[in-house]
Amino acid sequence: MHKKHSETTPSSAERWTNCFASITIGKHIEDEAASEYAIEGNAAHDLAEWSLDGLKTVLKKPHDPFDYPPPGSILVTEGKKEFKIEITDEMSTAVKFYVDYIVHNAKGAKLNVEKQIKISEKIFGTVDVSFIVDDDCLHVYDFKYGKGIEVEAKNNKQILIYAGGVLQSLGKKADKIKTVKLAIVQPRIFYKKKVKVWKITKKRLQQEINKIIKLEKERQKNPWLFVTGEHCRWCKVNHVCPQQYFDFLYIEKLKNKYADGLQKISIKEILKVLDMKTSISTFLNSVAAFAQNKMESGFIVPGWKLVQKRATRKWKQKDQKMFKFLISLGLEEKDIYEPNKIKSPAQIYTLVKDKEARKKIDTMTVKESSGLRLDQEKSRKFEVDILSHYYDD
Repeated sequence: MHKKHSETTPSSAERWTNCFASITIGKHIEDEAASEYAIEGNAAHDLAEWSLDGLKTVLKKPHDPFDYPPPGSILVTEGKKEFKIEITDEMSTAVKFYVDYIVHNAKGAKLNVEKQIKISEKIFGTVDVSFIVDDDCLHVYDFKYGKGIEVEAKNNKQILIYAGGVLQSLGKKADKIKTVKLAIVQPRIFYKKKVKVWKITKKRLQQEINKIIKLEKERQKNPWLFVTGEHCRWCKVNHVCPQQYFDFLYIEKLKNKYADGLQKISIKEILKVLDMKTSISTFLNSVAAFAQNKMESGFIVPGWKLVQKRATRKWKQKDQKMFKFLISLGLEEKDIYEPNKIKSPAQIYTLVKDKEARKKIDTMTVKESSGLRLDQEKSRKFEVDILSHYYDD
């Protein structure tokens, strides 16, 4: 079960500690529907919680994520909707990595799983896992199921808030704590460290928490302060942010000033533009996503339409039938299978040179688009009929 978050939620602390107005204006903007990635992440957290519950049993060992009871799916509630998320081998592998890391470091210590914490009346949240080792080292772990964006532990305000809240909840036991180990566990990240650790003293933690609490109090005094930057990436009000418009006006001014070339642009102007680069790019993407969401709801944006994303070919039949079919074309088993699955149609195509065989392959494939995207009306792509896209009748 996913608890209600505070207005100044720890997960968005990097944003609201920099841009106070993101909270103020956000109250007037309807929350966007949770993305499929967020819903999948919640399911992975639920699976991890179930796995760690095994430590409370007589065997005192975590449940194996691969042994989750039938039907092998988790119900995730987001708002008024429920989503049935399949527990895949990839999810089980990621959760097992996370759970094994916890068990290895806990050394039998009592775990606090999905613990509610707060560092002030306005700032509260839920910590994935925390425990104390050797009476004086507090461990606080945050599980990240995402694989697209690498998350660092050092100077991470979210996990600092979690650690500060756990420390406050310890009461007199907190007096014994000398060091705090903060860990971001991200099992699915590619080619990078799956665990990021930042060890700090209790004193340093308390200093950082005091800074965050001070910023929250300043936010209440100056709720309309807009500041753009890297933190804009996850802001839900990006598409209506007035500071973004002012930034664009500055860019437009520079374009006119240096219409004949950038030879005379100053270092100061270059730095300012580079500082704006991420927030402006985020703003453009946010406006495009907002426009697409509106169009999918039936609104018309003049000059734009919805079209299918690039389609990829998939096999029509299940693996066993496809295996027999491909063998009949003269292929060998080693050519057909990747580890545990049949290769994609595109990969098989590179192995089959005969035109007639390729035509037969075409009859066994179907093209499925991964979704919709915005495109200019003058493009050659066919416009999607939004009603027939979402409704059969």
